[in-house]
Amino acid sequence: MKKIYTWVICIASLSFFYLISSSESKGQCLPRSSSYWGEMVPTSGCGSFRSYSPFGPGQYFQMPVLLGASYSISTCGAPIDTQLTGFQGNTTTTSIFYNDDSGPICSGLSSSITYTSTFTDYLRVNVNQFSCRPGGTASVTVGVRQNNNLNITSSGAAMCQGQTRTLTANPAPVASAQPGSGNLGTFSGTGVSGSTFTAPVPAGASQTYTITYSFGYCSTTQGITVYRNPTTSNAGANQTVCTATATLAGNTPSVGTGQWTRISGSGTITNSSSPTSGVTGLGVGNNTFRWTISNGPCPPSTDDVVITRNQIPTTSN
Repeated sequence: MKKIYTWVICIASLSFFYLISSSESKGQCLPRSSSYWGEMVPTSGCGSFRSYSPFGPGQYFQMPVLLGASYSISTCGAPIDTQLTGFQGNTTTTSIFYNDDSGPICSGLSSSITYTSTFTDYLRVNVNQFSCRPGGTASVTVGVRQNNNLNITSSGAAMCQGQTRTLTANPAPVASAQPGSGNLGTFSGTGVSGSTFTAPVPAGASQTYTITYSFGYCSTTQGITVYRNPTTSNAGANQTVCTATATLAGNTPSVGTGQWTRISGSGTITNSSSPTSGVTGLGVGNNTFRWTISNGPCPPSTDDVVITRNQIPTTSN
C-alpha cells in the first residue's frame, strides 16, 4: 500500500510540473498575482506613454479601459527579462493577453503589448521576470498609453443650413466606466448637441465646420461643409415682343449661381449663366424660360418668365 501511495504522489507531482511548464512556455503567469502595485492611467496624451516606476516584478497593476479603445503597455529598457499577463476585471485564472519578449513596442527580452479592449472595466496586468518569477528589486519602468484608433463613421457629405445629421463613431460611446477612464465618448463643435449636428447658417455661401469626437484620452475630427440657402430667384417681368429676339432680366444672386433653361416654346439662350442673357429664335406665341439659382446641396430657387412673340401683321396691297 505504501508503494502505491508513493506512485500516486509522483504522478500528481509530474502533472503539476507539466501544468506550470506549459503556462510558462506560453508566457502566461497564472493565476494573477495577489500583490497589488497600484493604478496606472494613460494621461500623458493620446499616443504618448506615461511612465510609472519603480515597479517590482511579481506584482500587478490596474488600468481603467473602455470597450473598443486601443492601449499599449511597455517595459522597454527593463534590466531583466520581463513578462506581461493581462486579466479582465477581477478574473485571476484566465488571461486575455501575454507577452514575454519582442513585443510590438520593445525589442529583445523586454515585453510589451498592444491591446484593443473587449470590455469596459479595469484591466489588471501582472509584470513578472521570466519565467513567472518575482524578479527581486523594484527595477522596472512600466509605460501605458492609449492609441488613437478613433473614427467618425457618420457621413461627412456636404449639407444645407438647417439640415440635421446623427453623428456616430467607432469605438462607440459607453454609458459608464471606472474612474480615470477619460471621456466616455462625446461629440463637440459648432452646431453639435449630443449626437446630433444641425448645420449652422454659414457666414458666406459655404463654410466648413469641424466635428470632434473624444473617447478616453484621444480624439479625432471630421470636416463638414455647410452651404447657405441660395438667393431667391427672380426671372423678371413677362415680356411681349414683335421680333425673334429678346433680353432676359433675371436677378444677380448674392449666394449661389444662376442658370437659364427653356421650359416651353422656342428660343436659344445665348449665355445660360448670365442673368441678362440674350435669346434668339423666339417662336410666335408664348415662350417660357426658367431662372434657377443653386448653391451646393440646398434646394434650388426657381422663377419663370414668359416672353410672348406677336406676329407682325402683313400689309395689304
